[in-house]
Amino acid sequence: MLLKDHIPALKYGAKINASSLLGIHTTGNVYYVIKKTESFYDQFVSDYHTVYADGSDSICADEGTTTSVAATAALNTGIQDALDKCVSSRGDYVVVLPSTNDYDIGATLTMTKRNVHLISPQNIGYETGAMNGCRIDQVGAASEIINVSNSNIEIAGFWMKAISTYACIEFANSGTLSAWANSVHHNTFYWSGTTSLVVGSEGSTGDGGSYSLIANNWFIPAGSSNTTTNVVYLGNSAAAGRIVGNVCIVDNSNTLSNVYVANGAMSEVSNNRACAVAGGTTGTITRAVTCTRGLMSGNMLGVGASADVAPSGNTNGAVGNWSGGTGGAAASQAD
Repeated sequence: MLLKDHIPALKYGAKINASSLLGIHTTGNVYYVIKKTESFYDQFVSDYHTVYADGSDSICADEGTTTSVAATAALNTGIQDALDKCVSSRGDYVVVLPSTNDYDIGATLTMTKRNVHLISPQNIGYETGAMNGCRIDQVGAASEIINVSNSNIEIAGFWMKAISTYACIEFANSGTLSAWANSVHHNTFYWSGTTSLVVGSEGSTGDGGSYSLIANNWFIPAGSSNTTTNVVYLGNSAAAGRIVGNVCIVDNSNTLSNVYVANGAMSEVSNNRACAVAGGTTGTITRAVTCTRGLMSGNMLGVGASADVAPSGNTNGAVGNWSGGTGGAAASQAD
């Protein structure tokens, strides 16, 4: 929205809302995360700095240091600082600016407030995945990149690389807060090592991830010879979860046991793509799609015929899936 659009209202004492200038409609505050090392840092602060009525500063500076040392990465607290400033249920936005350097972090980013949006809108430019202008790299913490322990949380527009053997985003299954109705969309995820999970519920028990949407993300194992149990996983009690429009490609001797799994009632796994590249250093997928109690439809699967779709007794839910393993014909179904 242009400043001139505000002038009539300003005449009568109205205030310019930071969210409207950004093109976001919210009743909450907007916090900006920017690296101190950027050449435009001072100008950005001059243009966007404000102090809200609750006393919080709109600018959350990241030290900007690129490092492989966890202790140094822990100094880069801009993103967590912004998340901590958010107030639950107010609809706050954390906007992370793109950078030529990674946002190296040395500790798990925790999202504990309800109705908070963590986004890098400049990088949502693809139908699937994110451009790599805003990269979050877990450097040294023996944990996931982001732990979500509340509801109505959005994460979008990031290129994430997890430390070896750990997940990128996990929905908490324990504690007093429920990680329900969250949206993880238009991100690119890299992972390495022997990993049990890339995005989804922390475990098979509990209802973390219920009513959540995992959509339009791009999943790629980094390097070779990674062994992954689940790429996207919503556990047995995660009701009405949706895994839609994602892409996962595996090559270079990487092995995936399961790509897209939703085991809770009334779930959906639809319109996803998965491919295990054959020839040379091949990739392996044991099972592309599993949806125990819900709908599996429109998935395009470039895997072996025996590794297509697992309705697990819910044979009525497997409709119109297609497989390269059967020459482009309907995907096979195996309990």
